[in-house]
Amino acid sequence: MQTIRHNPIIKVSRVTGILFLLSLLVPVFNWMLILSLFVSQEGNTSLNILSNELLFRFNIVNGIFTTIIILALALYLYKILRAVNRNLALMALSFKMIEAVLTGTLTLGHYITFLVLKEDPQNIELQNATNLIIEKYVLLTAIPGVFFGLSMMIYSYLFLKSRSVPRKLAFFGIVSYSLVAIYDILTILLPDFAVLLPVQITGSVPVCLFQITIGLWLLFKGIKHNTTF
Repeated sequence: MQTIRHNPIIKVSRVTGILFLLSLLVPVFNWMLILSLFVSQEGNTSLNILSNELLFRFNIVNGIFTTIIILALALYLYKILRAVNRNLALMALSFKMIEAVLTGTLTLGHYITFLVLKEDPQNIELQNATNLIIEKYVLLTAIPGVFFGLSMMIYSYLFLKSRSVPRKLAFFGIVSYSLVAIYDILTILLPDFAVLLPVQITGSVPVCLFQITIGLWLLFKGIKHNTTF
């Protein structure tokens, strides 16, 4: 099979590849370069937020951007894969929409917490609540993470069935997203086990490698000729 060179399909493929990359890079960099900077072992997270308001506002904007990326990726994947199995594509789309709503809700929670804290910065209870919400952010992402894993596992299966990307790559996607779903369920059920380094690596590294690989593949190689829209 050869990759289609028809312009509309090339455009869809490239946009989808970019969205795959952004859906990984934006939240990862937001946590590493912004949100994690506010977490304090001394319990001063709320004070750090008040001292760096603009940076925390960037975190909120990135959360909005992440939600938009999730929605856009869901729609593009549905557009590519609905002809393979419409019911499964709709199920994956539904899971992806739930993921987007939950991610947006987390971002809204950050914004509301920030506004309330600004109104009464000396309130100890508010400070403690803010500290908890920010410091436990990674744990809170486990719930949208389950829907992320399930939706993308289905989309990867549809990629495998359609042969619009290499079968080995699609199979790697199924395995990677299955591990994500299992890891996030473990985070909810057995948090002490989920924080172990080997478990964290298993739940995060394969999916990062897959998203980078398929993002670059779709961006530069495109999808195969048996894909219809």
